[in-house]
Amino acid sequence: MSAFKPAFRPAIRPAITFSPVILNINYKSIVVIGASIIQNSFGRDLATPNAVATSYLGIEGVNVYGYGWSGYTIELLIDKISDAFAAFPDNDTLFIVHAGGNNTTATIPYGTATVSALAAFDTALTNMYSLISSRTNDVIVADLTFRDYNNECVYNQELGALPFIENLYKPKRLTKWTNTDGRSVIDLYTHIRNNYALALSADRVHMTPAGEDLVTKFPLDRIRYLFSGNSMPAPIIDTIPPYDPPTGGSENNIIINFGSDNLNSADLFTGVKVRASDFVAGNVMPIHDVSGNTTPYSMSFTAEAFAGGVITLGSNVNGVDLGGTFANSLMSNPIHRESLWWSPTDLVKIKFLGFTSGQTVDISFVATRVTGTVRYTEMIDVSNPANLVTYPTSGTLPPEPVTLTLTANASGEVEVQFDAQSGTAYTYLGGIQLKVL
Repeated sequence: MSAFKPAFRPAIRPAITFSPVILNINYKSIVVIGASIIQNSFGRDLATPNAVATSYLGIEGVNVYGYGWSGYTIELLIDKISDAFAAFPDNDTLFIVHAGGNNTTATIPYGTATVSALAAFDTALTNMYSLISSRTNDVIVADLTFRDYNNECVYNQELGALPFIENLYKPKRLTKWTNTDGRSVIDLYTHIRNNYALALSADRVHMTPAGEDLVTKFPLDRIRYLFSGNSMPAPIIDTIPPYDPPTGGSENNIIINFGSDNLNSADLFTGVKVRASDFVAGNVMPIHDVSGNTTPYSMSFTAEAFAGGVITLGSNVNGVDLGGTFANSLMSNPIHRESLWWSPTDLVKIKFLGFTSGQTVDISFVATRVTGTVRYTEMIDVSNPANLVTYPTSGTLPPEPVTLTLTANASGEVEVQFDAQSGTAYTYLGGIQLKVL
């Protein structure tokens, strides 16, 4: 099966009969229980409220507590749920449970998991619900967060958590906490998937700081109706666009990937790979095209600190998914997934050699950094600094790269400098394409 074929993507979830149930509008405490994702967002303290979460909820007299246990499976969290029940024995406490992420990671993919592994998972859930039954009216089991295992699950949802939610969690979910689409009222799966580029860290399972903020706020927003007397909020809508394969380029394209330490087998990248460790002043690298053919061209690097000396470029893995593998194009996954970065005070240049004097060359470039602030990187013609182009490395990804046209000097060379636009933190470089005119 193609690594990006959207084989499992239920577009319409079966409706269920639903009547909003207002159970207890007099809650004084909310306790959020889970493994590392909950620990990182809510902490672990049944005695002291989480100040950030309590402040965000903003309901007078209601405190929010976290009880997260990194690395814990459902089997281990059952005891922690019991501890939380004992610490808050009265019916003025709402419990939110997010359990099973570690079980999912150990079992995926659902479709090829052994019968015994799925049975063990199901038994653990059954035992958890047996314990919860004593506090049924006051326990919400949230849907698992979205996890992009091997960078393949945005469109191949059958490889991730969704089948576990649909086949193991959904049949046990209580109607009073089930939305009209059949999902938990706290549908963390769809919410994180909709925001995966911002939310998921480099391991594609845990959260970035922005993702931790989403995990803190989303459950609290989803249960506000219990205090207001309103109906359960509407289901979370899937906003991921349909799979759209990237446009293929010419087989003899010259494409250079900067920051390629974390390419995976699905990327199938065949161009030139430049890692942070390769970007060393004086290093000359030959250039081949994406079909593996040698070319007369090569490149050398300048990398100097503002105050002199040698700098080491960093490499950043992004949560970018353009919906396909490498397609002989800069607008493809391996180019945008990882970029090199450096301080805007550092001097970084690339010189391309092997052209004939006066030859015209188009250099296109892209770079990506998923961040909450808008950032721009400039590519500047060293021979004519007024000749430059700017690419937004954060925010909405442009549909095309930007291109700079240069003329080779008498030595058959062109040279470009990369710099952060004034006011932008850090400079980024993800990919370059050369086209000799």
